[in-house]
Amino acid sequence: MTEEKQLLREIKQLEGTREKVIANAAMRTKLQESMGQKEAIQDQVKVRWFYLFMLMNSPLLKLFLVNVYYYYSKGS
Repeated sequence: MTEEKQLLREIKQLEGTREKVIANAAMRTKLQESMGQKEAIQDQVKVRWFYLFMLMNSPLLKLFLVNVYYYYSKGS
C-alpha cells in the first residue's frame, strides 16, 4: 500500500514537472522568435543607415539642396 502511494506521488510529481517543461519550451520558443525579430529589425536599421549615408554623400543631393537654398533665398 505504501509503495503504491509513493508511486502515485512520483507520478503526480512527474506530471507537474512535465507541465513545467512544456511551459518552459513554449517560453524558449517565444524568446527565440523575438530574438529573430530583433535581429531582423537591427538589420533593417543597418540598411537604412547605409542608404542614408549614401544619400548624404550623393553629389546629386548636394546639388539639389544648393538649388533649393538659392530658390528660397531669392524669394526673401
